[in-house]
Amino acid sequence: MLENTNITKYADFISRFADDKLGVVAVLLNSQGTVKDCNDAFLRLAGEEKKPIGKPFSQYLRDPWELEDRLGSSEFQILLAPQLKIPYALHGVVYSVHQGHLLLATRAITADDTILDKISMLSNEMSALTRELSKKNIALEKANERINNLLRTDTLTGIANRRYFYETLQRFFSYAARHHVPLSLVMADLDHFKKVNDTYGHKTGDQVLVAFARLLQESCRDEDLAARFGGEEFITVLIQATEEDAVRFAQRVCQQVPQMQLADIDWAITASFGVTQMMDHDTLDDLINRADEAMYRAKKKGRNRVEV
Repeated sequence: MLENTNITKYADFISRFADDKLGVVAVLLNSQGTVKDCNDAFLRLAGEEKKPIGKPFSQYLRDPWELEDRLGSSEFQILLAPQLKIPYALHGVVYSVHQGHLLLATRAITADDTILDKISMLSNEMSALTRELSKKNIALEKANERINNLLRTDTLTGIANRRYFYETLQRFFSYAARHHVPLSLVMADLDHFKKVNDTYGHKTGDQVLVAFARLLQESCRDEDLAARFGGEEFITVLIQATEEDAVRFAQRVCQQVPQMQLADIDWAITASFGVTQMMDHDTLDDLINRADEAMYRAKKKGRNRVEV
């Protein structure tokens, strides 16, 4: 469906079908079938001095017909019949455009098929234009979607990156403060991750990060967001979740980390977790810093545990 509805947008098409003998009648109608715009050729044949904006198009037809039945490139005739003794027979096509219809027609004053050939050519060109525009819009939407995904996704793990996490946390934070609903953060850090890289190499270390990110993502509800915060640190924001809810979430993930399928490593991977809940007068930094401090307490107390 064409987006531009002003009659001048089709001037480059219309101008090629107008000369001293032939003139294309162009009428733009809204969804109710009333005139929205028209060209001079229509005014002359309709006997109007100015554009009949708002008038029903049916009043210009001897035998009214439904525009919806005339869509497409098939040829048809209309009879333009105002206060005229002899109506004009026109050949033309009707196109569906944004919130209405565009009617293009020309008076049949010659016996050959020149007019119909030109109208058919116009129809084919406009159909091709519509298809091309549709393809470009679809391609543009896909490109924009890919760009947005790149901007908000961690390239290694496939979950949200730090930038997108902060954007989401800001929205969640404002929502929680405005509607007085609980919000909690869970900070996680893989234990002895440097040892993994030193012993098995960075490729295996990357596999650990990907596996943990997948576990974190799968443990979240649809409304939560897990993100890679940096290095081997991950953070999860839980909306409408109390501190107790967040502790249960963290403990469940903590217990599942050693069970991750990592064939190249001969010891169990573990992680330390810090949990905090949003409090009155908190800032975003307050919230993140408390989760971070709780996570480091878990490290100091022996790792592979959850601290609040």
